[in-house]
Amino acid sequence: MSEVLVAPALDSTVSLAALRAAFLSARRRAATGGLEFALSYSDLLEIFEDKGGRCAISGLAFTSDRIPAAFVKHPFAPSLDRIDCGRGYVAGNVRVVCIAVNFGLGQWGEEVFRTIAEATVRYQPKPSALYPKQLDERIRAAEALMPLL
Repeated sequence: MSEVLVAPALDSTVSLAALRAAFLSARRRAATGGLEFALSYSDLLEIFEDKGGRCAISGLAFTSDRIPAAFVKHPFAPSLDRIDCGRGYVAGNVRVVCIAVNFGLGQWGEEVFRTIAEATVRYQPKPSALYPKQLDERIRAAEALMPLL
């Protein structure tokens, strides 16, 4: 069985605040776009908790990691995904995913997203520890700083 790398989970209050913001944003988009929105925040909490507070597609924990130069600053924040884009935000048609995952799904659908993700895992080498030379350089740098501490 392969090991899954998982980002650290958000503090529950931050996670719930981000989930609440995603809920309100989806409700506004539904109203603007004329989509049905038949979910309560309690419904969304149940969907969120059913997946252990993790992205329903990737299994990653939601984080508040920020990428300042990016168009969307928080790619690992929660977002509401409509499984069938032809339907609204209704029970059975909503899952909570990372914003970055939702972008990929929204553009090309789950089949393309999955194809790219699986190919990436097969093609890229497994993450490894630092090479001995890199590790030695870091140890020397840390040792050089010790007298200053």
